Order: sequence, then C-alpha cells, then structure tokens
Amino acid sequence: MLDINKILDINKILDITPLLFVVNLSILTNFIGDTMSFKTQELFKNNMLLKHLIIVLVIYSTISVLYEELSPFERIKKTIIIWIMYLLLVKNTLRIVGILVILMFLQFILEDYIKYLKRNNKKENVDKLNKLNKLNRLLEYLILILLVVGHIIYISKQKNQFKSNFNYYDLYLGKKNT
Repeated sequence: MLDINKILDINKILDITPLLFVVNLSILTNFIGDTMSFKTQELFKNNMLLKHLIIVLVIYSTISVLYEELSPFERIKKTIIIWIMYLLLVKNTLRIVGILVILMFLQFILEDYIKYLKRNNKKENVDKLNKLNKLNRLLEYLILILLVVGHIIYISKQKNQFKSNFNYYDLYLGKKNT
C-alpha cells in the first residue's frame, strides 16, 4: 500500500530542487528545435501533451544519470515531483520566476561548493560545511515556498483574467489541439 508520507517526504522534495534548474535549462534548448526535420517540428509544435511527455523523459533521463543508485520506481517518483515543481515554476509570476531562477542558480553553486569541501575532507571544513548545509536547507525551503506562493498568485490572476473561461487543463497543459 502507498504511504503518502513517504511519497511526500519534504526532505526528499527539497533535495531535488537543483534538478529543477537543470530541467529549466534543458527546456531552454527549445531554441535549437529548428535543427530538427520539418515534420518533427510540426508534430511538437501543436501537441502540448507530447511536449510534456518529452519534459518528463528529460527529467527521468537526468535523474537516471545523476542518481544511478536509485531504483526505477524511486526515479519515477522523483521525476513526477520535479515535473510538478516545473509546472509550478512555469505557471508563476514573472517577478517570482526571476527570483527563483537566481536562487536556484545560487543553490546550484552552493551545492557544488559543499561537494568540493566534502571531497577535501579537512577537519577545518566541518564548521563551514555545517553552516553551508544550513544555508542550503534554507534556500531549499525558500525556493519551495516561493514556488507555491507565486503559483497561487498566478492562478488567482488567471482566474480573474479569464473568469468563466478559466480551466485547470488549459492552465497546466496548454490549449487543446484544434
């Protein structure tokens, strides 16, 4: 039976926030899509579900490379969490997205520095590592809080703008194919 507390373990969610930056960077590669064949471009141009499937595949592939020790089931769980976080990021206010991208980049650098200090494993690094780990955890919480708060603000704005035409399918997965 599924244990919802294990699936929604906040520490596990917070540990993967740097991957959200990698996913966002991967999505930006969209600007080189015109190197693909015309038929492939047309297929992806109008199919939002296919686009989201590619996003999920990119996330899963990235996790598979970075977390070889995880089982495929754990990788799928992480993939779904990151995809949801990605949706929260892209369906957010522009100002908060800017702040989030900066915070995620800073966290990415911070985690890189923490790994560097751990590799050097010197006793004088212990205090510094403890402080940096606390700062990293604070950044993780801040990122998660801003994701959720900014997303709620965004939904509110969308509901006010589109009134009776607002629906969650279009919000998260884009317009349906015509």
